Amino acid sequence: SFRCPFDTSSRTLRDMAQTAEDWKKAGNDAFSSGKWEEAIEAYTSAIALNDQQPTFFTNRSVAHMKVKKFDEALNDAEAALELKPTFAKAFLRKARALEKMGRKKESIETAKAGLEHAADKVVDELTAVWKDCIISDLLGKWYGQVSEEMGGYVQEFEIKADSRQRGGFICDVAVMNQTRPASAHELNVKAEPMSFTLALPAPSDGPSNMVIPITYIFRLDDQGLHLCCPFMTHDLPKTFSGPGYVLMKRTPVEGTGPSEEEKREVAALSEPERVNRFCEAMITVLPDHDVDPKPDDTEEVHMAKAKQQILLNKSMFHANELYGEQITQLVFGEYVLGLKEPPSECASQIGALRAKMDKAGLLPGEDDRKKLAAARQKQQGEARSSGSTSSPSPAQPAAEPEAKPEPPLDQKDNTTVLLVLAGVVAAVAVGALVWMRRKS
Repeated sequence: SFRCPFDTSSRTLRDMAQTAEDWKKAGNDAFSSGKWEEAIEAYTSAIALNDQQPTFFTNRSVAHMKVKKFDEALNDAEAALELKPTFAKAFLRKARALEKMGRKKESIETAKAGLEHAADKVVDELTAVWKDCIISDLLGKWYGQVSEEMGGYVQEFEIKADSRQRGGFICDVAVMNQTRPASAHELNVKAEPMSFTLALPAPSDGPSNMVIPITYIFRLDDQGLHLCCPFMTHDLPKTFSGPGYVLMKRTPVEGTGPSEEEKREVAALSEPERVNRFCEAMITVLPDHDVDPKPDDTEEVHMAKAKQQILLNKSMFHANELYGEQITQLVFGEYVLGLKEPPSECASQIGALRAKMDKAGLLPGEDDRKKLAAARQKQQGEARSSGSTSSPSPAQPAAEPEAKPEPPLDQKDNTTVLLVLAGVVAAVAVGALVWMRRKS
């Protein structure tokens, strides 16, 4: 058993007070050495001699936490608060114990109460407990369908703890089967509503060092995770409404892809018929004007083009799901690039598709086509030499020329939200779209 390093045989009131402080010091020394049980014994001895000192209880509380005795840690924190109701560290110990016990709502309320009395480092610690409670509720997969104005596509968030940064998390964002990792920072739990910022890397054909921030307000309740981002405005929304709003749930969104009847109809077609149908679908959704943003475009034009690209990519993804990756690859990766002669019954539709892509500013120029053709042939050669029979990803068939380095996006530029969403979807959409460029 733990033995006190001093004589306690003579105990006047003054000596007892000093002895209690010495027990506290012995507990602190044991705690610093990682001897949690010895620290608990020492603090218990201090409390036995002086049960009116709240720090003895808070010290024993944190030692109990180290050995996962959360009930005892909570009891000590509450005892300290009875002695000193404004003791910020006691609120901290209580909030952390409640958080570890899974009583997150009570933990958050305790942290809030403690912040009214806290200063300096304790403010940060109480806020960290509050954030940890929120993050633990965010962890896992979330599914939702954004508004039609934002593209109407289904998105999936997989939120994971991030041990590299306190109060942050990692979020894998999946849109149309394309996943991009993002780190979350600037989690603001004190704001009403709460908010966080996702730092999403640019699409693979954008500058490698570009990170695009999207800020969401959010709320958690029995319905799920409510998110809302800016749309056509420079201001973060105050309410969960409008085009930027989406309700994310724990269960996947059903019924958003091609119907079973559509799939059966397509399956009955020959390959040339599927190629023609695919081309018709693409010709229908492609615009009659250039959708690639230009440096001299106004803010409104940029936003309109961003929205148009999102909607276009959604339609292209739907076609890819309906007609299959093989047809998508064949059309965009072979026929449109001129790497393979299409069947005679498809030549007219391929020509019409190329003409429509040209109008939309999405058809690679002759030099780019040669580069793409060389890269494609090299890719095929490597696949044959490795014995691979798998076809390239549908995001690759018409890869764009390497983007020129660009300055980082201004976080306050709210076109960012649509630009990055367009970029995420464009990475999936058979490579026919150009990564959107912010005006200089």
